[in-house]
Amino acid sequence: MTYDAQTPDSREWNRLDPAARPLMRVSTLLPFLIPIVPATILPLTLMPGWWGLSVTVPVALACIGLGLLVGHSRWWCTFWRLEDGGFRLRKGRWWRSEVFVPRSRVQHLDIHNGPLERARGLATLVIHTAGTQSHALKQGGFSLKTATLLRDALIPDHRRDDSAL
Repeated sequence: MTYDAQTPDSREWNRLDPAARPLMRVSTLLPFLIPIVPATILPLTLMPGWWGLSVTVPVALACIGLGLLVGHSRWWCTFWRLEDGGFRLRKGRWWRSEVFVPRSRVQHLDIHNGPLERARGLATLVIHTAGTQSHALKQGGFSLKTATLLRDALIPDHRRDDSAL
């Protein structure tokens, strides 16, 4: 369960890049900030002074702490593995899900990275599969090098020499 960008075809479960941890924490924290607004406005208008702050501050700290904990858990509980037959992704602590994408079902692969990901050398791997028009596996948190290696390794064998690539 170690991170190794050199060997994406390892048979062991790999973690996402450690640089993705703060990004996942912040992106998960944002929805947890929403309850802070009513928790601040209501107590401060109904109970002015220190009484309002005695309710507002613990609620705000609890929301921020819970958001950071859930974000860290998202990173901590996401594993991937490249196998002979395809790509396997395991996510979740309480509601665990495991997705397997066979190489034979891969249509094309994309690598996306926005400005925050680029600043940390990260990328999002998108694996488009044969199926419905919006069927794709999208997972962020890979280093750019690992995402590129995975993209190249997931190209189906019969399409490696295809001029369409």
